[in-house]
Amino acid sequence: MILHRTIFGDGEPIVFLHTGLETGLSDFEFQRDYFKEHYKIICPDLRGHGKSVCDDVSNFFEDSVEDLIATLEDLAIEAAHIVGCSLGASLLNGILSG
Repeated sequence: MILHRTIFGDGEPIVFLHTGLETGLSDFEFQRDYFKEHYKIICPDLRGHGKSVCDDVSNFFEDSVEDLIATLEDLAIEAAHIVGCSLGASLLNGILSG
């Protein structure tokens, strides 16, 4: 699933992965505002959050990792700085472990 995302700025991409009770726009507000002057800030709504509506959460973590990869591929992003907190950090760990 391609995730809904909001993008700010231009430059090297930074992806902010929100916590379980937030959305791409409601988490990392101060960081987004700070970095958007020099970086492309990508704030996805993770599966089942915000505008990334999904009723099937039976394989939530595996599917969410696939969602993130598909979304970055859709944006033609080959490399990015990725920041995650709580749920977002767990999904980042899933991406890194492969």
